[in-house]
Amino acid sequence: MSKNLIVLFIIVLLIVGGFGIYTYDQSNQAKKEVEEKNLKLESSDELISELQENIQEKEKQIEELKASLPKEEKDLEKEYADKLSELKEEKAQLEALLTEKEETIKTIERQKEESEQIVILKDELISELQENIQEKEKQIEELKASLPKEEKDLEKEYAVKLSELMEEKGQLEALLIEQEGTLQTKDREKEELISKLEDCNNKINEVKEKLVQQKIEDEKDYVAELSALTEEKSKLENQLKIYQDLLSEKEDTIVLIKQQNEESEKNIVEKDKTITELSESIRGYENQIKEISEQAAKEKEKETEKETEYSNKLSLLTEEKSKLETQLKASQKLLLEKENTIVLLKQQKEDSERAISSKDKIIAELSESIKGYENLVTEIREQMAKEGKEKEAEYADRLALLKEGKDIIEAKLAEAIKKSMPDYYEVKKGDSLWKIAERFYNTGEKWIRIFEANTDKINNPDLIYPYQRFTIPKE
Repeated sequence: MSKNLIVLFIIVLLIVGGFGIYTYDQSNQAKKEVEEKNLKLESSDELISELQENIQEKEKQIEELKASLPKEEKDLEKEYADKLSELKEEKAQLEALLTEKEETIKTIERQKEESEQIVILKDELISELQENIQEKEKQIEELKASLPKEEKDLEKEYAVKLSELMEEKGQLEALLIEQEGTLQTKDREKEELISKLEDCNNKINEVKEKLVQQKIEDEKDYVAELSALTEEKSKLENQLKIYQDLLSEKEDTIVLIKQQNEESEKNIVEKDKTITELSESIRGYENQIKEISEQAAKEKEKETEKETEYSNKLSLLTEEKSKLETQLKASQKLLLEKENTIVLLKQQKEDSERAISSKDKIIAELSESIKGYENLVTEIREQMAKEGKEKEAEYADRLALLKEGKDIIEAKLAEAIKKSMPDYYEVKKGDSLWKIAERFYNTGEKWIRIFEANTDKINNPDLIYPYQRFTIPKE
């Protein structure tokens, strides 16, 4: 039964060692998971650097957009459309990167929770191991209590063995601190057995001396006693060998337990180091997660600021575009009006050239007639000077008639010159139909004549534009 108890105790120790190895493997696995988390954090740092580079590129593009604003209208419209599409695409990419970053943070938090669960599982395994040890101790106590009590001698031997096992149990519970004391007790047992053997030898010697001294006749009794003593001696020697073998086995077991204890202590130290490293790494991860969350918040703020800036710039650009479109429409309208005016001016020029040519002929004829009248006047004056005062009255009448004819001819000449003047006007800055009527008709109330003559060019009489050409009707 004692061997069975020892075997059972060794099995318990093996189970404890197996659980220790299992916890060591679990700690190694946790360390590997921590390294994988470090790699994932490095990849998340790379994503952050890529996001920062993208933001810098967007700022450069914004600067280029600012630099390229003062360009022509058509190029600006194309560039505005292209930049707007590029900014929308890049905004979508940034939003995708931000979602990936948030997913990475969530995975890191999940991994953190998993690592915490692993630590909790380790603690649960340790508690389960302690409970298993307690259960094994209870089983040993129950096994001790259920041992069959057969004979009185066996009970004594069992009591001795139980005391030894209790001593060994106490030594194991105290983490084998009292192993030297156990060895001393074993040495004492060995010395006791040796002393018993010596006592037997002394008794044998005493019996021999008694045989020699007393010369007892009944040698058979002494021989029987001697044989019994020799048998007892052989039994004691066999028991001594058994105890020595058990002692050597126990010493080997104690050495093995010491080694296992040292290894378990090393494993515990390593586990403590691993736990401290894990806690430090978890703290580092928490700090990194806080930094990442702060960076993400800052990036979101920057993105919102940039979006507002983009929206403001886009609104300004759309306003400028609408203004340019209105100006373009007005310019196109003015251009069309100028083209129509040019056509009309060409026609008016041709008409005026024809009128001027006819008027030039009339002027030439009138100038010739004036010259003729002037020649007649000079002749009359010469004749008056010759003929004297008698015919002065007659010549005066004739001279008055000639002056009247000259005045009529000069009036016709002035009217012809006035009619030869161009009948159009080019609008200048600050003009209005009232001012133009005052310039040509000496009264602003006749502006309606200019408006009626130019209804194809004027939509609103209060709105006229520079460089427009209006036909001015004659009075």
